[in-house]
Amino acid sequence: MIITLRHLTAIAVSASLLISCRNGEGSAPGQKESLGTVETYVYAASVIPSVRYSVKVNGENQTVISTTEPDFCVFGAGGKVKVEIASYEEHIKSAVVRPLNKNPEYEVENDRITLYMQPYDRFVVEINGSEDGALFVFANPVEQKPADRSNYKYFETGKVYDAGQISLASGQKVYIEGGAIVKGAVSCTGQKNVGLEGCGILDNGDGDQKTVFFNKCDGISLKNVLVRNRNAWTTFIADSQNLEADGYKVIATFSDKADGSGNENDAFDLMGVAHARIKHGFSYCHDDAFCIKSRKWTYGAETHDIVFEDCIAWNHGSGNSFEIGYELQENVYDIHFKDIFSIHSAGRAEYRRGAIGIHNGAGGKISDISYENVWLEDPKEYGIYMTIIQSNYNIGNDVTWAPGYMENISFKNVHIGKTAYGNFAKGYDSATHALKNIRFEDLFIEGKKAVNATEAGFKTLTNADISFK
Repeated sequence: MIITLRHLTAIAVSASLLISCRNGEGSAPGQKESLGTVETYVYAASVIPSVRYSVKVNGENQTVISTTEPDFCVFGAGGKVKVEIASYEEHIKSAVVRPLNKNPEYEVENDRITLYMQPYDRFVVEINGSEDGALFVFANPVEQKPADRSNYKYFETGKVYDAGQISLASGQKVYIEGGAIVKGAVSCTGQKNVGLEGCGILDNGDGDQKTVFFNKCDGISLKNVLVRNRNAWTTFIADSQNLEADGYKVIATFSDKADGSGNENDAFDLMGVAHARIKHGFSYCHDDAFCIKSRKWTYGAETHDIVFEDCIAWNHGSGNSFEIGYELQENVYDIHFKDIFSIHSAGRAEYRRGAIGIHNGAGGKISDISYENVWLEDPKEYGIYMTIIQSNYNIGNDVTWAPGYMENISFKNVHIGKTAYGNFAKGYDSATHALKNIRFEDLFIEGKKAVNATEAGFKTLTNADISFK
């Protein structure tokens, strides 16, 4: 074996972390460590680890996996655990751990980051003042593997599988153990009680099909899996009901396809879905991160009774972090966002993009929508963008466009960081198709409470009934 500078650096970093672990360094200031258990996933020897970062949890080496953008590390945690992060490529002089408003417990000392995490924590670590080359760190709960595998398409730890297209029948689920990587995609149409679970990785690579696609299904479970993608929408749930997603994570890196469709890698799309609960979600992509639509192409139905809770988004360059729109020919109502975090949003140039976007581009009615406990940390274009508009998107085969409706939308305890263009609200006209009964309570712009449209940074406010409290 030829020993390179990189190998020597890795050995030195590992030795340093081992010594510091033995010495008990890295504890939170003023606190005595009382740590839970760690579950370390063991991957196949063919999985090449990151050359940028090393990670230990409770002193155990973890596998850090590279992508063309952020690297990531996933492990299981039974209680509070201690995560130690070092860089092979540069000295760590400073770090930011996001979401900021989850108040992550960490410190930077002796060229390493010591971070404390709990089950379901999802953090983005940025070193030395740069978003580029960020590290995603995910703590799953300790894995609860099914005792009876008869109704599962089961993929065991420590292996890489070339599975291709995986189809499911009623009562079947895919289970990917932590440490397993499945190359392929999952699809299902017209079935009941189906899903994708486990603490492993589903990797669609450069596949052109949607990575996870459930259509006309009743009873869908998405739990703990991390999904990788580059082309097309990553997760598409259409004309379905009774969805439960918990701990579901997406990393959709940019595709440089010649036709420019690399921007079309939405992370999580619901279209014509009723009765859905999405919690502990994480979406990184180059278009919409968490998105609701009601009709597009041949899919569509009323969309209602949906709750997003404790979800984290980073839409890089394009799209919106939390989007309702554009394709809304059917009514959308009873939609609730609670404890949501946009850590970075878009940033290519001024367009109709916001960390929160509500774009009614068809004839349906948007009503009874709520946002509560919202942190939009870094909106690089707009913070909130609301409009009724005619766009060039397909709103459903054989559907004739007409302006839609938007009313009864509440925002409570919303914190918006520095934006490039402020906020935007515009109805289609001043009468029937205005934005009606839009309410803000406890809106903060760069830390200062806003009690009117000027303080709230609405650079455009047209045909919109908006109140502040």
